[in-house]
Amino acid sequence: MVTVHSFPASTPLHRRLGLCGKQWRAIGASSHVLCWLQHGVPVEWLGGRAPVPFHKNPLPSTNAQKQWWLCTEAPRLSKLGVLTKLASRPAYCSNAFCVPKG
Repeated sequence: MVTVHSFPASTPLHRRLGLCGKQWRAIGASSHVLCWLQHGVPVEWLGGRAPVPFHKNPLPSTNAQKQWWLCTEAPRLSKLGVLTKLASRPAYCSNAFCVPKG
């Protein structure tokens, strides 16, 4: 079975996702989702241009902050349905979905 991990890490994630079309179809992805995975999702930027890239590490930087996040924020976000606790690493998965508009 081909998964996103079947490709070299240097392959961009969007390309790896697009190459797994059979698996997406097997789990019931709609034709819209399949199209987005293969061709991308058009985005209209406010002000007509893309924002400056934001490359700050999204995770806490110190061990104390990481421990606080894992003990406090992760369970709270799980209860809200934002994260799903996994049995293996990574420990959590974001429950983000693309929603068609218009």
